Amino acid sequence: MFFLILSIIGSALISIVMRFGENHAKHKTGILMSNYITCCILGASSAFMSGLSPEGGIGFTLGLGVITGVLYLLGLVFIQINISKNGVVLTSAFSQIGGLLIPLAAGIVLFKEMPTVLKLIGSAIAIAAIIVINYDKSNTNAASKALLIALFAIEGTATVSAKIFNAYGNPVYESLFLFFTFTVAGIICFMLMLKRKERIGLKELLFGIGVGIPNFFASKFLLLALNDVPAIIAYPTRGVGTILVLSLAGILLFNEKLKKHQWLAIGAIMISVILLNI
Repeated sequence: MFFLILSIIGSALISIVMRFGENHAKHKTGILMSNYITCCILGASSAFMSGLSPEGGIGFTLGLGVITGVLYLLGLVFIQINISKNGVVLTSAFSQIGGLLIPLAAGIVLFKEMPTVLKLIGSAIAIAAIIVINYDKSNTNAASKALLIALFAIEGTATVSAKIFNAYGNPVYESLFLFFTFTVAGIICFMLMLKRKERIGLKELLFGIGVGIPNFFASKFLLLALNDVPAIIAYPTRGVGTILVLSLAGILLFNEKLKKHQWLAIGAIMISVILLNI
């Protein structure tokens, strides 16, 4: 559970640093590129210290890393598209629910991790809380179902890749898996940056490093957490835990004021975390 808590903190820090960067750095793709460069350096350093395994498994690690890297960038692209087409509220809700439901289903179907009744109730509360905390009746944007479903599937599949590696990959290559993932994502991001004619200035570099460090370790700690915590507990707890930390950060760091239904959702999130870990 210790590594899961660290993964939650790292995941929340990614959004917090990016939020600060919105008002200070001009080129957002430059921040992402600097983030991936940082992750690649950390991944390469960690992989070098881990060494090679006589049991093999590099091929599987490379293949899954490439697929995951592509999914990471596709997730980013579809988040941007959905925000412009469907608004922030629906985009956020579908992204978060996809990252919760698909890994939960994978834990049950692929890895035979059968949840107790309390854990099912906790997951249901978590999903309801995500919907409620993102609800905004003033949002009048027309939803494009195809784009939202695509985002749901991409975010969920990208999230579950960590469990697939944990189940079938060589644990010696955890850092190498992350290196391949972030390298592929970085290559695609670089091409996107060139297309948008953006660049990496000093501010983009600094904020990118600030995003990249928690980004790498959030993924690293999730892999470590999955060694001890079943996916049906780890993913929902990580999802709602990150939302809880970000909600508190919004209040304390950015002076955001939550509405009554959002406070109720936070209370529900706390209840779901308790039920998921009983």
